[in-house]
Amino acid sequence: MRPVDFVRRTLRAVRFAATDERIPRPLRWLVALGLLPVPGPLDEVVLLIAAVPIAVLYRAPLADAWRRAGDPRVARRPT
Repeated sequence: MRPVDFVRRTLRAVRFAATDERIPRPLRWLVALGLLPVPGPLDEVVLLIAAVPIAVLYRAPLADAWRRAGDPRVARRPT
């Protein structure tokens, strides 16, 4: 897989995971807060705090988002 394809797939998987209702909204908001360009180590700490429960408790939704991002036939979920 080329680096450009990997980045595209990663961004698409993040979009799918961000809208997945199986991941609680407060955790999704915490990740969004961690992605803000806050000076200092605050944003990194917030991302680490959010990453642990997401990686441990919500592996299935993350794996599903990765699979969906790799399938070119899967369109974005209708809103």
